[in-house]
Amino acid sequence: FSAISFFGVINDASLLYYIYLFFSYACSVNISLAVFNLIPIPPLDGSRILSALIPDKYYYKIMQYERYIILVIFVLILTGALNTPISIVSNLIYTAMFSLIKLIFGLFI
Repeated sequence: FSAISFFGVINDASLLYYIYLFFSYACSVNISLAVFNLIPIPPLDGSRILSALIPDKYYYKIMQYERYIILVIFVLILTGALNTPISIVSNLIYTAMFSLIKLIFGLFI
């Protein structure tokens, strides 16, 4: 049994490889978005974690500048300044998750 695509016949091994690539990329994108969203600055969700760690008077002072901070975040995204830190943390999490999955399911890919 083999799947047929627009480009011809795909054998079972290559079909499994494409399925693996799809889920691998989907996992990578979701991890990167989660890491970005947990940056501890407003308006991202990480700022809620920050509110639990610092006194309220400092947190509210930071929240006063929320609309300016989002502009700085956009500039950092557009210049690529956030690419390296986010990719480092994302790759560490992805590698740890993949190692755990290999350990649990005994996959040796």
